Amino acid sequence: MYRVTCNGCGASVITPDGNSDALACPCCPEPHSHEESANSCPGMGLNHVGVECAHPAGGAECLAVTGPGEDCPGEHCHMMLDGCTVCRSCTLEWLGVMPVTPAVIRA
Repeated sequence: MYRVTCNGCGASVITPDGNSDALACPCCPEPHSHEESANSCPGMGLNHVGVECAHPAGGAECLAVTGPGEDCPGEHCHMMLDGCTVCRSCTLEWLGVMPVTPAVIRA
């Protein structure tokens, strides 16, 4: 089981496969697949050539392509870029295996 959380508004859903299609959050204008939107962007990954990092705090606080404390080089997808189809990013958290039916305890 996985918890999928919108990094924009904090809405979350628990799914068996981690698919973000089940996530309905108020910051997205309409229901959609976060993966399909991101994967369909013509600038997917580091292909928004010449575009600076659009993270509100910029630089070292962006974790899109660099580790914590490292300056971000930019040129990556961000929901505020014109023509970019990526939405707010999601966090996928592994919760472990959960029983499908309630456990029965016998004395």
